[in-house]
Amino acid sequence: MRHIFRASTIGTAALAAMIATAAAAQQVDDDGVKVEEIPLQPLRDLNLEKEEIPPLLVDIGNHPYSTGGLTDCAVIGAAISDIDIMLGPDIDVPREERSDVDKGVDFAGETAQDIIGGLIPFRGLVREISGAKAQERYLSQLIVAADVRRAFLKGIGIERGCEAPVRPLTDGAGVTAPSAD
Repeated sequence: MRHIFRASTIGTAALAAMIATAAAAQQVDDDGVKVEEIPLQPLRDLNLEKEEIPPLLVDIGNHPYSTGGLTDCAVIGAAISDIDIMLGPDIDVPREERSDVDKGVDFAGETAQDIIGGLIPFRGLVREISGAKAQERYLSQLIVAADVRRAFLKGIGIERGCEAPVRPLTDGAGVTAPSAD
């Protein structure tokens, strides 16, 4: 019985390695899993490998609606640019259509991460006990606060008559539905 478990574990690890190798042929966009992150998943689940949270993101999370220091459009634009660097472009910025190859690499990376993460028995419970889940929730809240801050700053930009990107690029930009293919 032990041999069957060991063989299936080795087989699962080998499959994950093959998927990771296939995904390594092309780096994944920021929207997907990065190849170098896959082997670190068990360490993150045990809260031994923590993502470093930028101090600016923590500050934004503590004061998302602060208006202190927002003296002109250039200062507001710099604050928006800082958020763009951390989170990527805002929703009003047109995105390029991703190729099927990019989407496939994304899928392979996510699958490999799931397989590697699945090697830890009772993963959800381990993540709760280790504090990894709480850390993930905290980071998610900071990211939401930064998104809210960016929208708030663009609203101030509209009020002050600033040009894009200190205001939305278009008034009608928004979320588009995924294609059916």
